[in-house]
Amino acid sequence: MTTNPTVTRRLVAEDQRIEHAAAIFGIRFPLNLEPLVYTFAERLSTDYDGGYWVYYTLSNGGFYMAPD
Repeated sequence: MTTNPTVTRRLVAEDQRIEHAAAIFGIRFPLNLEPLVYTFAERLSTDYDGGYWVYYTLSNGGFYMAPD
């Protein structure tokens, strides 16, 4: 039987957000990709009206952001 490893997450500290995102996506993340994520959120949910997002790093090397 094959077992799937558990993926864990770690909250990216406030003072590491810019450096962490830049390391993954490049320095232009705040100018290009981040606003695109917010635009998709607005289009996917009529209840979304902006706000603070938290960043998570994953134990498998992944990353995600989520509304706070």
